[in-house]
Amino acid sequence: VRTYFESNHISWSMWEYQYGFGIFESDRELFESDVTTSVIEALGLTVPPQKEFIFAPDTSGFIIYDDFLAQRVVHSSWFSGGEYDLNFLSRHNPVEGDYCISWTGADLYSFIGMYFPSLHDLTQLIQYGYMLNLWASCTTNNAKLNLRFIDTKTENPNDHPWTMCYILDNTKVNWDGTWQHVQIPLSAFTEQGAYDDGNWYTPQGEFDWSQVERFQIGTDYHDLDGVRLFLDDIRIVEPAADVQKPYSGAAVQFVLEQNYPNPFNPVTTIHYSLPQVSHVKLEIFNMLGQKVSTLIDANQEAGSHNVEWSITDDNKDKISSGIYFYSIEVVCVNHVYQAMRKMIIIK
Repeated sequence: VRTYFESNHISWSMWEYQYGFGIFESDRELFESDVTTSVIEALGLTVPPQKEFIFAPDTSGFIIYDDFLAQRVVHSSWFSGGEYDLNFLSRHNPVEGDYCISWTGADLYSFIGMYFPSLHDLTQLIQYGYMLNLWASCTTNNAKLNLRFIDTKTENPNDHPWTMCYILDNTKVNWDGTWQHVQIPLSAFTEQGAYDDGNWYTPQGEFDWSQVERFQIGTDYHDLDGVRLFLDDIRIVEPAADVQKPYSGAAVQFVLEQNYPNPFNPVTTIHYSLPQVSHVKLEIFNMLGQKVSTLIDANQEAGSHNVEWSITDDNKDKISSGIYFYSIEVVCVNHVYQAMRKMIIIK
């Protein structure tokens, strides 16, 4: 079909990356290990290098929402009724970037949902004091939200999608219409139970932090009739410097941070940390999965590292405005770390 269109000068586009018309073998949706290569080749696109998927604990924080839902985060909200208005691209004074989330009008027991197809194992991040970070704003003083993580429902008939929750209300923030910075240790969340197939199950201590499938923001205490809520910059972050971490035998953890500045032109800096001597491969890819540049492919000492990527006379012809991805693979004794983040070039 693609070659017929092109031979007859008919433009075409992909319907979607995921689901029935997608390019992935499973719902993990991982470009580096899960694409249907025959479909990619038939579309005339570049097949990204494939490797076996290994599910491992998260070793660094990650973005859930910043201007857009992050990679590997799928919108999965639900509304029990009401004339609700949910906008992920609100321009109402975002904390940073161009957009924030705006929400109003939803009935009781509605929620904003973020689904993680490839799951998150947060057990190590809890051990090291990582936190849920977000910004929130509301002008209704008694606003009360339920922030919750939900684990997977296994094939065991006695298992359910268990939840760990945190109540965000006026005892935690000032709902005065200004942006409030909220950082909640993952260890501060408490088990609430599970709602499954129309039934409510009381907490049984069965929540599995190694199989986190969803994050939700719910209206479990009142509707949003006449209440407008704003949210921005939702992510999992490492603790502040004064938070004590258990000794791990390493000076630092593996961390890949967001490049700065972002968006950028003509130069940006990528910062990462290594727990021990490692072989590091740091590469840049475009939206088609084509490698644009290899910044590092060498052994490096433990500690913090900064690498600059710039648009120069040598590469400016193949670098255009748009979204790019920087991917890192760190191979050290008994561990392989992988991470990817997006960056934006504006010419």
